Formats: sequence, structure tokens, C-alpha cells
Amino acid sequence: MGLIRGYAQANGLHHILREGGDFLVRTGWRKVRLRQPDDAPFDLLTVLPEADYDRPVDRQVTILGNSKDRDIPAHLIILRKPPEATDQERKRLRRTASRKCRKLNPASLIAAEYMLLLISFPEDQFDAASIAALYRVRWQIELAFKRLKSLIHIDRLPTKNPALARTWLLSHLILALLIERQSEEFMTHSPQEESSKQRYPSRWRLHKLIIQAFISAIQGAWDLTRITANPCRFWQSICEPPRKRKIQRIPQRNALS
Repeated sequence: MGLIRGYAQANGLHHILREGGDFLVRTGWRKVRLRQPDDAPFDLLTVLPEADYDRPVDRQVTILGNSKDRDIPAHLIILRKPPEATDQERKRLRRTASRKCRKLNPASLIAAEYMLLLISFPEDQFDAASIAALYRVRWQIELAFKRLKSLIHIDRLPTKNPALARTWLLSHLILALLIERQSEEFMTHSPQEESSKQRYPSRWRLHKLIIQAFISAIQGAWDLTRITANPCRFWQSICEPPRKRKIQRIPQRNALS
């Protein structure tokens, strides 16, 4: 299943279906050309007001492709956004139009009040409310990948050897699962006084803390006495190797003086 945003193009969606997949994709009011299943025109702007915050609209449509054989049967789910999200989107549209010295289409301000989703699932396998809830998971998936890249650097593959790359990825995915499990455990122990402050914990900060704890557990506590336990080896490790040129020496003094 393709759970995506920003890729509502007829050719791309046709490719997903041809490969045996399904799509759930967000679209704009002018992103794709829509018609009714009987090939009659589909007037989106007249359908939009039927949607409400707790009553999404479901319409069967056809996404027009480059040719008749590339037309895509789909369902259009329309949800009304919260007022603050609508205001934010309208401000963005006005700002963009002003920056590009363009006249803003009034229909864009109307459509800014709604979220439009296109899906290809069979009608008996979904309801509009469930689809809306499923789409909202997309952002959590993106945040999860962001944590994987920024915290355990899973995007920095250190080898091109397929076997080594697979081993490296699997070990990091095991680490990610351990972090996630420990994170869920910590989240269940929120202090009562903190829960009442309407402050939400950052999963990124929590995951970073857990990673540091794992590293400390693996490496053990850093004990300075272990470094100087073998004076000869310690001295050899910090001394410069023999050189022909004269080595500049720093006068010995108390480090805190």
C-alpha cells in the first residue's frame, strides 16, 4: 500500500495499481482531474460543504489518466479541517501568492478548509473515518524514520558489500526495536504532577537518552583508575614515537593552576 503525500499524479497511482498495490494519497483540488463513474463531470466545489469535522464525505470517482485505459477508479474522502489548520493554510496561500506576485484563486481559499484523500481500496474494506485515522499515521511514520536517521544513523551505510550491509542494517533495526520497547515502558511511568501540565514528552529526546544508556551498559562505566592500572602500557600509549626532530615539551604544572 502506498501511504504518501505530495505524489497524487495519475501516472504514479496507475503504476502502484499495476504492481498489485493500493494507494492512500492526499491530493489538492486541482492536483488531478476527476470525473464521476458514469463519466459525468465531477464538481468538487459543490461537494466540499457536505463534509464536516466528524462526518467525512465519501465519493466514488474516476481519476483521469493520459488515455482511457489509464483512468483509475477510486474513492475521494473529504474531511473538514479544524479552524486553526484552515487559518494556517490560508495564510500560507496568501503569502505564497504575494511572494510570486500572483492573484490568489478564491477556490483555493475554499478548498483550504478541507483535506482530500484518494484511495483505491475496495468499498467493503474501509469506512471514511478509518481512512482518515490511517492517513494521520503517516506523519508518525515519517518521524520514526527521522529518528532512525538522526539517532542511529541508519542512512549512513558503511559498506557496499550486500552481506555486510544486510548484517549492519539488521543489527541497527534490532537496536531500534529495543529502543522502541524501552521507550514504551518509560512512557507508562509519567509522574502525575507532570501529566497535569499539558507537556508532551519528546520521543526524539527519550530515544537519545535510551541510546546513551545502552552504550553505557555495553561499554561499562568509564573508570579512570582502569586507564592507569598498567603504568607501562599507559605511558607507552601517550608517548610520542621516536623522531629525528626535537620534540617540543610543555612544562609540567598543575592542571588546575
